[in-house]
Amino acid sequence: MARNEHSGKRNWASDRARVAGGQEHEVRYLAETLHCSEDQVREAIAAVGNSRVKIQDYIKRHSRR
Repeated sequence: MARNEHSGKRNWASDRARVAGGQEHEVRYLAETLHCSEDQVREAIAAVGNSRVKIQDYIKRHSRR
């Protein structure tokens, strides 16, 4: 297996676990998925970092009902 083939898999898995806050389409997708606003996603990223799991937990705990 070529080196690039193996490293591509690792990078893809790592990329799925993170949210790029500067990428509008990623913020929009996550907001739609979590049924919240894009501002709430950005607030979560600022509070807990860019881990998708931590953002989901933050949104659940701080959801405005």
